[in-house]
Order: sequence, then C-alpha cells, then structure tokens
Amino acid sequence: MLCSSTATLGYSTNNTDCDENNSNIFQSATLYADADGDTYTVGNGTTVCYGATIPSGYRATKSTTDDCNDNDAAVHSVITYYRDADIDGYGSSVTINVCNGISPTGYVRISGDCNDNNAAVYPNATEICGNGIDDNCDGQIDEGCNNKVLLSISDAVVYESEGIVTLTISLSKQTNQPVTVNYATADGTARSKANKNNPADYIVKSGSVTIPEGAQSATVTITIISDNVQELTEQFYVVLSKPVNAAIGKGTGTVTIMDVFAPTTKAKSTNPVKEDELLSALTVQAMPNPSSNHFTIFTKSSNKQVLNVRVVDALGRLIETKNNIPANGTSRIGNNYRPGIYFVEIIQGSESKRIQIVKNAN
Repeated sequence: MLCSSTATLGYSTNNTDCDENNSNIFQSATLYADADGDTYTVGNGTTVCYGATIPSGYRATKSTTDDCNDNDAAVHSVITYYRDADIDGYGSSVTINVCNGISPTGYVRISGDCNDNNAAVYPNATEICGNGIDDNCDGQIDEGCNNKVLLSISDAVVYESEGIVTLTISLSKQTNQPVTVNYATADGTARSKANKNNPADYIVKSGSVTIPEGAQSATVTITIISDNVQELTEQFYVVLSKPVNAAIGKGTGTVTIMDVFAPTTKAKSTNPVKEDELLSALTVQAMPNPSSNHFTIFTKSSNKQVLNVRVVDALGRLIETKNNIPANGTSRIGNNYRPGIYFVEIIQGSESKRIQIVKNAN
C-alpha cells in the first residue's frame, strides 16, 4: 500500500485486470458460447478474460434454448417429428427428435393421427356416416350423422358389348333443397388409357350431378369400350366428392366389366357346346343399395356349382353366412342389420366376388 495521491508507475487503483501480461485484455465476465453466430448459445457459460469487446464466438446473455448445432447458423432448435406411416400428413404418438431441420422420411411436424394405418383417418377429416370409424380423430364415431342426408352411389355389373353402364346416386331421404355432388372415374384393373399390351376399357369421365328438391336420385352414365380382345373380368370406380347440402355415405361405386365371348362352332356341326366349355363368369349385384330394409342379392354364373355367401361389417366381424345357394337366382339378406357399411362375399368354388352394401336407418 502506498500513501500517495497518484498511482505509482506500474500500479493501478483497481484490481480487476484478469491478464497482467496483456494490455489488450483486462476484464472478465461469464460469457456464453455461440460459435456459429446465430444468437443461440450453448451451455451455462464460462468465465472469459477479454478486452474492450466481447470476443467472437461468445455472447453476453444466454439464449432461451440451447443451440443443438453450434456449427451451423441455419440450425439451432431440436424439432420433434411424428411418425406418419399412412402418409396422410398427420403423425402418430411415435416421435423422433431431430436437430438438422430436415424432416426425416416417414415423419411430419403435425401429430394427432388416431389411426396411422389408415390414410383416410386424420384430424378434421370428413366424418363418413355409417362406417363405424372415428374418421376425424375427435373421439366420436359417426357424430352428427343421425339427421344427415347421405349420398351413396351404386355398384354395377356390365358386359363389355353393352357399351355403357349407368350408376345411380341416391339420397338416404328426401330433402327440401337441391343436392349437388361431384363425381370422377378412377382406374382399377380396368383402365381408361390403352398401352401396348392392353386396350382401353372405358372412357374417363368427371362432372357433377344435382338431385332436385324432393327427388331422391340421379344417374351417371359411363361409356364402355368394346373391342375384340378377350380379357379377364375387370373393375374401375366412380368416386363422389364435394357434396353440397348432404354428406357422403357410400362414396365409391364399383363397375365390373364382364368380357364373356359366346362359343363358336362350325356351321355344319350338330354337337352341342358343353357348359364346362364356356368361360365361367360369376356376376353379383345387390338391389336396392343403399337400403333401409333388406337387400336382394342377384347372382348369375355359367357354372352351376352352388354358392356360399359371407357377410362382414366394416370392422371385419362376421355378420351372416348362407350356404348352398343356387348359382343363378336371388337371395335376401340384411333385414335385421344395423345401419352401416357391410361387405358381401359370394364364393363359388375357387372364384369369389365381393360387393359393398350400405344399410341406412329407417
């Protein structure tokens, strides 16, 4: 200690210099690492001895969240992604945390999917009445459907040589306002465009139909292309969308195109053609469909082998079976079914056909 009014050379009146050997470095403080300069820091800070300004790579204050990658200014926060197995844009409760800012394949930022195995089920989806599924993930099944007017489109079976097929779009009940809905064809095994191996099967079509006030149905007609190529039984679909003043019940109609050729014989031949020489073809149709009462199943086959009928609901539960049904005739089902969607499988030997029916409330 010196008794003097002025500091002696080599001495100072304060003792805060953290580096007595470097005149450019003289103060210390707790600083926070920010190597990439993105204002997001790492860790709880460290004491740094520095000069007039904070050195590069540090900040005076700690950021709210730590930088998960302090070597990349474009990346700083850990992001939680949710597994999206059905690729509907909504993820399940399975998560992964990622620092690189790029969504991993099969993951999305939005969660809430209550069934990640069904792309038609996700938050805020349209609730489809009668299918027994929580379509919009709000914890309820078929909410708001009791009083809704539902649109449904029929299935149809047509022989290629007929040239056209007509499907009926029907309402579950009459309404005091017109109902409009869009429709569009969609390929299945039957296709609207030819390729080098297969001809086109039908002419693509889309549009809208309006069911007037007080009416209960309208029709859509699709052109079937007839050719001289023998083909297997094929199917395409007519899909409903964007309804106005109604909701969609059964939104997809299945068109089955049969391609059965008559047997050819020589003019002088008197030998009959045996039935087992014909190309076997099983056709199935349910009418009415939808129905609030029963369904009549119409079956037609060139094979006289008896049929077995199996009915399951939308959850795959067995509802009814019928055995030893004649190959060509009718069978009645569904009188006691609850409202909902059902699938009817008709089995004849190794061949089977499956159709969808919709039971409406009375």
